[in-house]
Amino acid sequence: MKKPISISVGLDIGSNTVSCTQLQLYANGLIRIRRDKSFPVRLSEGLIPNGPLNAEAVKRGLEAIERIARKFDYHKAKSRAVATAVLRMASNPQVFTEPASKILGTPVEVIDGIEEARYTSIGAVFGLPKRDDWVILDIGGQSTEISSGSVDGAWQSVSMPLGVVQITEQFFNSETPSAVEQDLARAAVQRLLEEHVPKTIYGRLVCVGGTPTTLGKLVHRMEKWDREMVHGSVVTLADTQKWMDISASVDVPTRIKEYGMKPMRADVFPAGALILDQILQHLNMDSFTVSANGLRVGLALTLLDL
Repeated sequence: MKKPISISVGLDIGSNTVSCTQLQLYANGLIRIRRDKSFPVRLSEGLIPNGPLNAEAVKRGLEAIERIARKFDYHKAKSRAVATAVLRMASNPQVFTEPASKILGTPVEVIDGIEEARYTSIGAVFGLPKRDDWVILDIGGQSTEISSGSVDGAWQSVSMPLGVVQITEQFFNSETPSAVEQDLARAAVQRLLEEHVPKTIYGRLVCVGGTPTTLGKLVHRMEKWDREMVHGSVVTLADTQKWMDISASVDVPTRIKEYGMKPMRADVFPAGALILDQILQHLNMDSFTVSANGLRVGLALTLLDL
């Protein structure tokens, strides 16, 4: 294969993971994902609105940034790094953004929820069949974004203070949340959905993030992560409810050992499945398409010399 004519890197600093992708554009128009990696850091650990970042979480996050700077040729490509809900919430985002910017050699931008949703939508549908009625769902650690529109950029988006870390820390007092705890969490999710998300949204739901990709791996019985199999796969509402019930009934070590979940995904997976279940029911949808892409890919796509 000939050398690419353009290389870009998109870096997404999220509440639960730091994710990065490197894209290569070739003269024939082919776009290739050369590297793609997510690092679990739980940057929002213990964070409350307008509260300070946890020092250990910041340390984990900066270690991930150092690895990305080395492994993704960050300094050699057109690059952009953005942070989302975790740094929008924190009273002291500079304790992370300033050292991270020095490591990367470029600024770390804190973007709002609507801009986050726009770039996520661009990335989510990359590699999927073209259509004009996508609905994009991104369940993060501290916020959730839903966008509807088309690939021409005419997206309408909403961002909610709802995430897997937030629900887990607020409602679940053990690794196996009780029925009462789950009901309280569902009620909280339902209130936010009623307030922010019209039930009249129509289209094909595409979900990005750790919860849907984990579900894709579980439902299709993959022993190892396979991007090609996960991206574009379909998961049903029944599948989501099944794995919500299974995961909530066993402890975190069992989720890791028996079901192959990653450590910083396993502890928040029941909350993610619960949120996803409620959104599907709210929108009266019985399935969704999994996207292995998202914000980081959307950022990288907009940097290529297309």
